Amino acid sequence: MTKPQKLTLGIGIAALVTAIAAQAVPGLPGWLLAWTSLSCTISAGAYVANRPQAYGKRDGRLVWWRALPTAVFVGAFRIACAMMRWWRGRPVKSQITSHLWIAGRIEAGELPDVDFVVDLVSEFPEPRAVRERAGYRSLPVLDGGVPPDDDAVLALLDEVSLPDAAVLVHCDSGMGRAPTFGALLLLRRGDAATTADAIAMIERERPFIHLGVADRAFLARLEPLVRPLAVEPAAAAAF
Repeated sequence: MTKPQKLTLGIGIAALVTAIAAQAVPGLPGWLLAWTSLSCTISAGAYVANRPQAYGKRDGRLVWWRALPTAVFVGAFRIACAMMRWWRGRPVKSQITSHLWIAGRIEAGELPDVDFVVDLVSEFPEPRAVRERAGYRSLPVLDGGVPPDDDAVLALLDEVSLPDAAVLVHCDSGMGRAPTFGALLLLRRGDAATTADAIAMIERERPFIHLGVADRAFLARLEPLVRPLAVEPAAAAAF
């Protein structure tokens, strides 16, 4: 079972349990339980359909009226993620090459000197000081999931693969979504010959990354599309 499937199952069970509890609890607590059930139901549906936009993130911001229905689940998820980051005690960012950093959630004061910041988080807004940078790019992806639009991924890879451009890619923990995109970026730039080589490069500097079944299947599907782009400069020089 993939991580998205496990999350769908767990969130779905939470939606069912809180829906049943809401029927038995009167007044405001019952309404809060009903809101929790709705929040979990929408979140489980987002995983089933691979729709990270269900959380209401647009250009790095959470649009409040879009985010409100899922706010209970996102609030609990954010607390859980913060506790896991504290418990693990792992470095926020890791430099993979002179032009690539992989990171978890990061504040403006923690940013290295980079030209682009690629934000893959779907659940939380980006700090204002980061999202207002000229090189900020948002590509929301569900935790444990993969981008729903391959074309958007390929277009973003082309954009941030400018010669000598330094890029920081981050998700919440820097363990799944960010290294997955980072592997494609290494492939696109010709720093790695295969996605397996790219993952090994990232693991050398960030050994605690964890790419799941869904991540690896996504990389296998996109690798044939990215590799030709990676050799374009060399091919052009040959002429």
